[in-house]
Parts: sequence; C-alpha cells; structure tokens
Amino acid sequence: MQRKVVIVGAGPSGIGVAVVLKKMKIPFVILEREDVGHSFMKWPKEMRFISPSFTGNFFNMPDLNAITPDTSPAYTLQTEHPTGNQYAEYLNIVAEHNKLPVKKKCEVFSVEKNKDTFHIETSAGLVKSSYLIWAGGEFQYLNDKPFNGAGHCIHNSQVNSWRFVRGDSFVVIGAYESGIDAAYQLAALGKKVLVLDAGDELANEESD
Repeated sequence: MQRKVVIVGAGPSGIGVAVVLKKMKIPFVILEREDVGHSFMKWPKEMRFISPSFTGNFFNMPDLNAITPDTSPAYTLQTEHPTGNQYAEYLNIVAEHNKLPVKKKCEVFSVEKNKDTFHIETSAGLVKSSYLIWAGGEFQYLNDKPFNGAGHCIHNSQVNSWRFVRGDSFVVIGAYESGIDAAYQLAALGKKVLVLDAGDELANEESD
C-alpha cells in the first residue's frame, strides 16, 4: 500500500488531522489498531470530560472538545461533560460523515525511513508513505513503572468502574484531569482520598 500521508491512530488527533487533509484533497489513510476512539471506550465508567462542551459554534467559537470547528460534541451528544463512550461515538460520527479511510484492526510493528519514504510494517503488510503522522496517544500505551513501587498502584486505564475498586482510603498520584476525576469519583463513593502531585497545578492561575 502506498499513500501520500499515513496517520497512525484514530482518536481526536488522528481524525481531526484527517478531516483537514481531506479538505485539502491530500491522499491519506488512517491505521488504527482497534476501532475509532477505542481508548475512550476504555475509560472508567464514571469518568467524564472536565472541560465542558457547549454549543458555541453559532458565536463563531468552536466547542472546547470539538476536533473540527464545524462540529460540537455537546450538540451531537446532548451533554456538556461526555463520557468516554459518548466521545468515541462523536469521533465515529465525524469519521463516517467525512468518509475517512480508516483501516481498523491494523497494528503498527515498526517504522523505518528510507530516503524520502517511510516504510511502515503492519499486521496488514507493508505500508509506504511520504509523510507519517503519529497520533497513537498515551492512554493505550501504559507506563506501569514510572517510579519504584508503581507496580503496587492501579493505573487509571485499568479501572472499569470505581465502584468495584476495593478499599476505604486512597492516594491518587497526579493532579491533572484523570487524577482529579479519580479523586472526585472515589470521594463521591464515600472514600477518603489524598491527592499527591509533584507540582502545584491547582494553584497555577495560568493553566486552564
């Protein structure tokens, strides 16, 4: 298979870039190891987008969680804080509406560059391209040993539902969106929660 551009990953970045390439009439293909938006389907059941979606398109302001300026997850999904499954549904709708060429169940094994051509070994065979856009994301590539003793922890991506996690007292490491969401969900279940973070993100007035 030979394409001008190959995009690896059919999440928000991959689908968003693909829509732009299609509008520019640049030939491309998306290689996806599972399905469109698969990483979002693996979110804990209770997890929501902290950044609110709202239909501001008619004010010339795109939805904060939109991947194209002419769409709105809030309008499509009828919610301000989508779940992972809902956001995956939105991504699939965008992909289908734009008729994006997504090759699903295609695992990328290795990438090499030979002069001006990328050689991409996949489960579907060799794919060649002039340009390669990596949009694989981090959620699906779990780093379960970021520090000594991390093996005793539960990573957010390994939780199906916080209701099924045993214990009455928890320490959450990290104060970004997934960390705060985990702390909130556990506290809502009556658990005692302590959040630890290397910085002081909650006091950073410049952060969104």
